[in-house]
Amino acid sequence: MTPLFWAMLICSLQPLLAATGYASCYGNYQNHLGDNNVACGMGNFMTGEDFTYTTAICQTWASTACGSCYQVQCTGGKTANVACTGSTTNVRVIDTLGGACTGTGQNVHVFDLSTVPYSALATEGGNPIGCSGEYYVEYSAVSCTTAGLVTGGLKIGLMQNQADPWCPPFWFSNVGEAGGLWGVEVSPDSGTTWHRYTRNTGNGARWDCTNMGGAGTYLNNPISFRLELCDINQLPNTCAASGVIQTFTNALPSNWCANGASPCTSNSWQLSTNFGSGTSTTSSGTGTTTTSSGTSTSSTSSGTGTTSTSSGTSTSTTSSGTSTSTTSSGTSTSSTSSGTGTSTTSSSGTTTGGSTGGTVCTASTCPTSISQAGSSTVDSSMLYPASVPMDITAAHSFNGGGSMTFQTASTISISAAVTFNIPVAFQAATLTIAAATAFTSTLDMSGSGVVLSLITSKIEFQSSGHSISGTTFSGAGSAEFAPASSGVMASSDSTWLVPLGLKSGATARRTAIDSIVTLTSCGDSFADLTVSSGTALLVYTNCTLSSNTAYSTSAGTTTFSSGSYLIFDEVTASARPLYMAGFSAPSDLRVEVISTDTTTPLTVTLAEYVASSCVTSFSNSSIDGCPSGASCTLSAGQDSTNSSQCVILYTQSSAGDDSNDAWWGLLALLVIPLCAVGVFALVKLTPGPSSNEVAVPVPEASYSMQRGIAVPPPSPAAPNTPAYVVYSIY
Repeated sequence: MTPLFWAMLICSLQPLLAATGYASCYGNYQNHLGDNNVACGMGNFMTGEDFTYTTAICQTWASTACGSCYQVQCTGGKTANVACTGSTTNVRVIDTLGGACTGTGQNVHVFDLSTVPYSALATEGGNPIGCSGEYYVEYSAVSCTTAGLVTGGLKIGLMQNQADPWCPPFWFSNVGEAGGLWGVEVSPDSGTTWHRYTRNTGNGARWDCTNMGGAGTYLNNPISFRLELCDINQLPNTCAASGVIQTFTNALPSNWCANGASPCTSNSWQLSTNFGSGTSTTSSGTGTTTTSSGTSTSSTSSGTGTTSTSSGTSTSTTSSGTSTSTTSSGTSTSSTSSGTGTSTTSSSGTTTGGSTGGTVCTASTCPTSISQAGSSTVDSSMLYPASVPMDITAAHSFNGGGSMTFQTASTISISAAVTFNIPVAFQAATLTIAAATAFTSTLDMSGSGVVLSLITSKIEFQSSGHSISGTTFSGAGSAEFAPASSGVMASSDSTWLVPLGLKSGATARRTAIDSIVTLTSCGDSFADLTVSSGTALLVYTNCTLSSNTAYSTSAGTTTFSSGSYLIFDEVTASARPLYMAGFSAPSDLRVEVISTDTTTPLTVTLAEYVASSCVTSFSNSSIDGCPSGASCTLSAGQDSTNSSQCVILYTQSSAGDDSNDAWWGLLALLVIPLCAVGVFALVKLTPGPSSNEVAVPVPEASYSMQRGIAVPPPSPAAPNTPAYVVYSIY
């Protein structure tokens, strides 16, 4: 056998490690299991999680790569005195690196490994490497099941204070085979109706309702899931559809929201099945669809028993799995609230399919005219078409387990104080408000118009999460985002012609924007804006939604109170500034910059504002994503091209950059050819060994490097580990 044959045989027995990059060490991720503070969103609320063999991956791939697994091997030390052990290790992605996946070949910073797998692959100065230095790696995506990183059934979780019973977000972990999910569909009726979910951009293991799909139908019903894996051959660069689909029927019992109220109690389940372990298989296109029963174990409930909810004449559906649930829609009664007291609305009618879900209202089946004070209990998903307007002229509140959706061209008029304690969605609707109106549950506005007609008109966003897109707020009134403790209102491509205030009694914490009150803006136009203590304005400077190509976001007079935050995210060479007609900033305003561009040199205008006196510095600031080896600064002052305007600037420059670089470069051009000639002459004049001599290589002089003091891993608030990775919820 030739040496070539044996080399080919040995290589064929090993996984193909084609992709290259380099790895650093984060520290012991197991220490962060309890605080649930990793970008994928997993933590100790998922039963039996283990972060020992885990990693962060560069930001570009992080969200869609969550849960996927990789075999990693060291190929050489990037840091001096680091050597490879020759071992390989397998790791699961749970977090994101601060930087984008930029560069080529081994110069891409791909992984930030947990201590145990990192230390297994290399040594430093002949000693265990611990958690210091960096080394080059080869890696490839592998089956999490084959790698031993996933055992047992799929895990599904509800995170504390994040579980809306009407339109719940779900976390997925311990996913078999490819580990990463491409698609998630959820059914509250044993698979009769499916609602597509979308991946949360901040927490890649979390999947959210899409356009309130199925809102109000989940509570007290068993939940089924239809999941599709990413194509393992395209990970981590791309999560593409694989065609490998598995259905978990009635995976969660009907009492999945144990307390039956918002927010649901934190809970998790590990199913008895996973990808590759289904009970029946059918063909689906080019891929495989596996249907399995959803027998599950739960940390708080077993899910056995029978649940029945019915009203009027009903059509019963019996579910499979360990929980049996009977639900009915059928014919039900609805009352219009025209007197004092309480009315119950259990709307029926034409059931709509697809992602909309719910029943289409008529004038006789849904409340349309409310003229006396009282409250309504909504226990189903009601869809108001354009032909069914709503007019509220008396103080009223809406409660219960249902939801309201006002569809295209529908109208709602409010002239008395109203509180919506249920999820509400406005889809290209028109809302006229002449009194105080509060939304205490999830609100989704898209392509709508809101007119606050009186100076006393006020719209209050009181839930922890709202999504506003393509909506115009106008009139004489005002708006306020003031959840009880913390939350994020994601606004994009909207026009706010009324003053908007952000208020909070919570303590601000830099490590996660959803732990404080935060308004995220992408392509919005605001009137006067007030940002009070403990709240944040986060501006996406590279936003592509804005129709104004000059600015990412514009605002009137913007007033920041002591203890507030101004955050610039997605800062790149193509970023557009925030424009403010006026800017009032306290001395302790926290200004944070999150750069996603490794270009040097780079100078970006973050904000422009009009003022007679410019702010010249920020004493409380931070920069995340500064490229390795670069010097990054935040500065402020007068615009050099417009004396009536002030600017806030961000600069990235190469470390040690000075005006003599050009002279050194010219000198190098002269010296390099001379050196080449000298080396060539030396080689030609140096005799080689004679026929009876043996050339013996002289070993390099041995050297040693004093091992540096181990530095604790950076906290999520430290540079190179940005805290605000798209925590916005939209």
